[in-house]
Amino acid sequence: MSRFKVYGHQSAISLFESSLNSSRLHHAYLLIGPDRIGKKTIATQLATIVTAPNADEFTKQRIASGGHPDVWFIDRETKVYDETTVGKDLGTSITIDAVRDVIIKAKNHPFEGNMNVFIFDGAEFLNLPATNALLKILEEPPPNVLLLLLTENRDAILPTIWSRCIPLSLQSMALGELEHVLHQDLGHGLEESKNVARLSEGRIGWAISALENQTFLAERHQQIEKIVGILKGDLKVKFQYAEELSRKSRDRALIRSELDMWLSWFRDIILVQNSLISNITNVAWKSTIQSYSDSCNQQEALEASKAIIETKDYIEKNVNARILLETLMLKLPPLQENKV
Repeated sequence: MSRFKVYGHQSAISLFESSLNSSRLHHAYLLIGPDRIGKKTIATQLATIVTAPNADEFTKQRIASGGHPDVWFIDRETKVYDETTVGKDLGTSITIDAVRDVIIKAKNHPFEGNMNVFIFDGAEFLNLPATNALLKILEEPPPNVLLLLLTENRDAILPTIWSRCIPLSLQSMALGELEHVLHQDLGHGLEESKNVARLSEGRIGWAISALENQTFLAERHQQIEKIVGILKGDLKVKFQYAEELSRKSRDRALIRSELDMWLSWFRDIILVQNSLISNITNVAWKSTIQSYSDSCNQQEALEASKAIIETKDYIEKNVNARILLETLMLKLPPLQENKV
């Protein structure tokens, strides 16, 4: 019986189970996958297993909430405290101060459990000094230390880092399997489960969040509404949007998420153009998608999708976001008002 309570990701879970059973757990793993696919859930459960294998519910909650003395979550919001440093809200990157704090803690014996576990949530946001500092502990880890690096983008991690970790790519669940989990295992309505599974694109964490938080789907609907308005708008509207989004360029994950929404829109257009309307993601916008599929040809939709993917890649390489987004806006076929 598996010690993990996770839906999907069987190859990753099997590897961890095998390593735990043979007492050959590696000191560092890189979990790769889209937002809300389950990276943090797996990392948290692994941390629980290695630090407190017989944990009661209270201990599990302490670990998950960051309240356990042997498990630390490090992200862009990590605040560092010591005798000489006031707490800093880092916001845009994981800095060397946070990694130095990890190095100090890693040298200590665990307080309650069997290991010190450090979970870097958003490892792609390690800045260069932080990366160099982390490299030292990856090369010569203290005993009883486990490092778990979570990332949406492996290419944003320097090879010197991921080459010293065991990489595990987490894949989206098949939609039918996710629908079954949401409906049969978690007790949500069948149609609701089908709709959310499709919108989640197989990301179970996203699907669960959408079903548990009523505002989640409303916010997504508003994002699609914004996309439709921009496609209907003139060049001024498009460039205003590009300027607004470029101001968030220090938060690449946010821009990446927004561009993924654009990509899902044009994917739906291409599906409709190929008589596959039953497979579209944005079901609530079916009539608008059908109208738009008539106002642009398939080549234009394909070129738009390609341009979005290229823009995402260049954003990750820190190319000027405003220029990239303005160029993208010029490549998008307009949505003709009289077609809707």
